[in-house]
This record gives sequence, structure tokens and C-alpha cells, in this order.
Amino acid sequence: MDALGRHRRAPEGRLVLVRHSVSEVSPGIAPARWPLSPLGRMRCLGLAEQLRVFHPRTVFSSHEVKASETAQIVAGRLGVTHQTVDGLQEHERSRADFAPGPGEFEARLARFFNEPQSLVFGRETADEANHRFTRVVSGLIEDHQSRVDTGEALCVVSHGAVISLFVSNACDDSPLDFWRKLGQPSYVVMSLPEFELLSLETRILGDCSGPPQGMGRLSR
Repeated sequence: MDALGRHRRAPEGRLVLVRHSVSEVSPGIAPARWPLSPLGRMRCLGLAEQLRVFHPRTVFSSHEVKASETAQIVAGRLGVTHQTVDGLQEHERSRADFAPGPGEFEARLARFFNEPQSLVFGRETADEANHRFTRVVSGLIEDHQSRVDTGEALCVVSHGAVISLFVSNACDDSPLDFWRKLGQPSYVVMSLPEFELLSLETRILGDCSGPPQGMGRLSR
């Protein structure tokens, strides 16, 4: 049976963590204010169709523009509500942190993941960002436990680093390796309350209604 067939049974207790779609990178503007690019907006249509099988009633997101716009498009497509939540934002970093090229930024991010108690860049350590994100996600699960118990998935649109920290902490995986797998957009499905990593969708294109392109079970 394919992965989509497994998801259609919608067992109780699912957490769906979504990385935002492709943003319009503007080095002179704080990353939290980057909007989606035209490509990013188009990919949200395909993302919405893939998330439809989880039957969310609300799509939660961070206040950052790229995440909020991703969630708004998905929620509009699904005919459900969208709600921004404090604390779901990316690791706190400034526009200056994006001055190096992609290779230099990844090297800096690798150190950020490998030295979780050190302030490598930005205004949070990896541990601080993970604790903040985990606290907020746990609060959402608690606040909406009745929905989860009836088979509704909790759908949260957030960011690559904090999602990678959360998943790797729950599943004893490398956060850098996991971060490298996350496309824009992408999503991971975890069981509740066990936080078992069930599947990861890494490749979402445009307006599609067929089976996911990169879905599969992940070994722990």
C-alpha cells in the first residue's frame, strides 16, 4: 500500500510540521519579513492538496511573513482557518547573518547545530530556540487535545532550523542532516503522543492533486 493510502486511514494523533514555501530573499531586509516568491505561492497550492488528507480545521503558523503567507494560502485552499502563534518563529537571527554565501551560511548553521549551548549567531542558541519552539508546540497540542483525539491532525507551518531541532531531539537524529532534507515547502508527520517520525515529504511542486512525490517512512 502506498504512503498516501496509509495517511487516508488518519489514525488518531498526528502532528504535521510544515516548512514554509520558497521566499523572496532580500539581504537588506530582516528574514522574518521576507514574503513568498511567485514560485513559493504556486507551490503552496500543491502543498494544500497534500495536506488535505489530514483534515486540519486550523492551520497554525509563525508570525514571519513567509510562514504566515504559506499558511494563509493553504488554509484558503482547504477552506479552514489560519492562526498565527507567538513562539513558532525561526531561530532569532538578523539580516547581517545572511551576508555570507550559501556555503558559508551552511557552515555557520552546522556549528549552530553542533554547539547547541553556544551563541553561534543570531540572538538564540540552538537549545534556546528548541526549548521555545517545543514549549509552544506542546502548548498547542494540549490546547487542542480534543481535536487530536478525534483524528484531526495538528498542522503547524514554521521554519527549517526549529523543525529540524524538534524532530532530531524527538528521534535522536542529526539536525543538520534533517535540515538538508527539508525543501521549501516540505512537511514531516509525527505520531502523538509518542512523537514517532512517520514520514517526510521533501518535494512539493505546483498545483497537484496526485500522490506525494517524496513521501516515505523514515528509519529512526
